[in-house]
Amino acid sequence: LLWDLALHGGQDGIDFVVKACRSEVSAEVVQWALEILEGDGTDAEFSSVWQTASAEVWARLALNHGLSHTSGDFRSRLVEEKKKLAAASPDTEKLRLLLELAEVKEFDDPEEVVSLALAVKQQDYQAENTTFSRLSSLYPEHLSRAIIERLVLGESFPPSAGRLVGVGSPEQQQSLREIALGISTRDGRGKEIAGRALNIESAQSLIGELFTVLDQLHNGDETNAKPLRQRYQAITDALNVLHHEIFVPSLLGAHAEEPRHISALAELLFRWRSDDRDDALPIDDVSAERLSRAIAEWVERIVSHPEAKRYELSYVATAIKRVARPSLLPCLKRLFEAELLAWHRDRAEREQHQKGVRRIMVAN
Repeated sequence: LLWDLALHGGQDGIDFVVKACRSEVSAEVVQWALEILEGDGTDAEFSSVWQTASAEVWARLALNHGLSHTSGDFRSRLVEEKKKLAAASPDTEKLRLLLELAEVKEFDDPEEVVSLALAVKQQDYQAENTTFSRLSSLYPEHLSRAIIERLVLGESFPPSAGRLVGVGSPEQQQSLREIALGISTRDGRGKEIAGRALNIESAQSLIGELFTVLDQLHNGDETNAKPLRQRYQAITDALNVLHHEIFVPSLLGAHAEEPRHISALAELLFRWRSDDRDDALPIDDVSAERLSRAIAEWVERIVSHPEAKRYELSYVATAIKRVARPSLLPCLKRLFEAELLAWHRDRAEREQHQKGVRRIMVAN
């Protein structure tokens, strides 16, 4: 009834609401009357109600009334009530209140908020995702550091927290490498988080190790072929989830002359970060331009190399597909012509030996 009177009863209705609140015993009724008066009443009418409101009314306001549109003395009082309520609330409610206060610059203790968020069990994935997204907007470095520390120590953390990690400290890199490569036992999510936290030195050393493994496989070390292939897969899995500010310079800093090395870099670029191979890379125009120049150099080296395989040319073409810049069309044409030439060469060799003992494998 008070709601209808305030909204539709004109000034007489507002006056009645103000008078009724002075003797109203229901904290819920007074809370909703204040919600109406804040928007439709005058400052004097609004103040006359909230300044005499009971502790029960303020407890309800602290729990339900947002700070984003409040101002003046009412805001100051509401902030204090929210802080008081947070101090006495269970962790889940306390986290919600502290996040709200932090977002409006009325609370600033990142260590407490991050620690609380990692300790609270959210009701579902959506709530968890929302909480950590808000937390990442407020305290990205503190959140990332806390997640990485938990990962290194083998402690648990919420599933959605992993996507918010940044680059780990130099002191953590050895542990992160071991986790990312599966040397330290972790689940797949832990390995992915460790890969995202690698710095540029770790990434460059992994690319160098990747080249070494490829060379060993190329030289026909059959006794270690299976472990080498597993090592190759572990390294590429780690490199495929690097942050772009680490991945791009690491890729550009790798000097590849052999076709197998060039195709390995191209495959990393193609498979980086996304299972959807048609997705555009999440990088800026400057990085895309630098990658385009690097790919042009890869094309120049690989098409002129006498030992280049057709599948290696194909990997470089997939890197062009992922970067998708018009300036790379001439490079794509060169790869196509080189692959077509190799196909004709394979076909001629097959026809030459089709009646002989030797069998020639023909690529699709």
